[in-house]
Amino acid sequence: MRRRITRYRKDADPRRDYFIGCRIVVNPVFLPEELWLPQPRSWSKPIVVGKGFDASQGEGLEIWQALQDAQMKLPAQSQNSLNFVRDNAAVYRHSGNRFGDPIKVVPRLGQGAFRVAVIEAYERQCALSGARVLPALDAAHIRAFSEGGEHSLSNGLLLRKDIHGIFDAGYATIDDDFRLVISRRVKEDFNNGHDYLKMSGSKIRMPVREESQPSIENIRWHQDNVFVD
Repeated sequence: MRRRITRYRKDADPRRDYFIGCRIVVNPVFLPEELWLPQPRSWSKPIVVGKGFDASQGEGLEIWQALQDAQMKLPAQSQNSLNFVRDNAAVYRHSGNRFGDPIKVVPRLGQGAFRVAVIEAYERQCALSGARVLPALDAAHIRAFSEGGEHSLSNGLLLRKDIHGIFDAGYATIDDDFRLVISRRVKEDFNNGHDYLKMSGSKIRMPVREESQPSIENIRWHQDNVFVD
């Protein structure tokens, strides 16, 4: 990936940690093929970061008028969704409905009871950081419920939401001594992660009751199936 990027950089250095940005397209409307516009005359193959047009004159005005003509041929619903902005507005101005149509959701049976049980077992604090702000804590499954994990205390940990996130993503796991292990990939993939790396080796604060403690079988499942070393 670095070698590919250097092809577009004048200060090419394969060791450099390049910042890679992105474009977020909000509420796009796609014209049917019969209304597609021809490629602008000034468009060239080497364009990689986009191109702007002045909609008040020249080629930009031609494109703007062609889009307006195409809009008039669309169904009414699509016309309402098509929101062309002539200036470089920094804020997305929403138009139309703010929510989509209702959809059916299949609930995970027992999830609510699992959360309550895990919170109480860990005395309302994160098993690793000690954080006690309840809205910031998650009842985490060690073996994912979607992978056959149970809603049981032996399969649960109370974790701060960000720690839960990297745990589920495989950038953290628990070793056989019930200590936190942070993958080196957290630094390689994100050029960051110092706060988590400092936590590596921290011992889990176990529930008092032995039957409420995480099982080594579930811990090893996470090590083998989720953790990225």
